[in-house]
Amino acid sequence: MSKTATEPSTPTPRNDSALRRRLGVQALVLAAMCLLTSISWAQAPTAEQRELLPFPFSAEQIRDAWQPGLVYMIENKTPKGVARQRWTVQSADADGVDIEYADVAEDGTAMGEPRVQRALWTELRDHASFPAAFSTLQEVRQTTALGELDGYLYTVVNEAAKMTTEFFFAASMPGAPMYMVIHQDGVEALAMRVTEVRRP
Repeated sequence: MSKTATEPSTPTPRNDSALRRRLGVQALVLAAMCLLTSISWAQAPTAEQRELLPFPFSAEQIRDAWQPGLVYMIENKTPKGVARQRWTVQSADADGVDIEYADVAEDGTAMGEPRVQRALWTELRDHASFPAAFSTLQEVRQTTALGELDGYLYTVVNEAAKMTTEFFFAASMPGAPMYMVIHQDGVEALAMRVTEVRRP
């Protein structure tokens, strides 16, 4: 990415291999996210170290944008393979939102049972909590799967885990980042990107 400023009763070996590959990708995604948040301290963090960079969006901005019928298509790529998901807003109210998460094939066909999770608007806002002591924030124009977009680039450096992570949030699309890239020991460990957005 450039920067400018169902269970089948008798599964076949092929299906079983695809399932193992998809689960392996998801496990790596979870492991990478755990590493991202596991900043080690030699002692208790100071007040300055606990300070966060400004959020890209307020809870109210996310609430106004994430209304029933909104769909995000997500692609997660690791050295082990690619996993795809569809996020669909099922319902929303003043406090939060119910989002359906479905694993999908390359053609968008659902794989397995979707799962619905409830989140408060403040929780979605707080997902973009980046410690100022380890992070930088730039306003940039980025090349994404959805084209050239203006927005906010957060770079988080976790020296203890030898990991650098970039999050890009499009200013015109409050909510999830358009992409996230994690480098572990200088090697790309995970690249998550939004490949399509369908508005209600």
